Amino acid sequence: MDVATDGRTGLNLAHDHHPDLVILDWMLPGMDGLEVCRRLRLQGGLPILMLTAKDTIQDACRVWMPEQMIILSSLSTWTN
Repeated sequence: MDVATDGRTGLNLAHDHHPDLVILDWMLPGMDGLEVCRRLRLQGGLPILMLTAKDTIQDACRVWMPEQMIILSSLSTWTN
């Protein structure tokens, strides 16, 4: 398992180590998790588990791709 504390490092680790799964925090410092996710998607086929404190459907729709993405919010209910 590799751990990164910022987006750029995480992206570099994913490129170098070809993980089976990426667990990604939306609000990473530097390059945020959304940008890391977009860049990882260009490679295709990599499962991404997105963790977030974001709580709206609009936020989820910014990254939603059912075949590749699972989003877990820290809140139990989403608001509009």
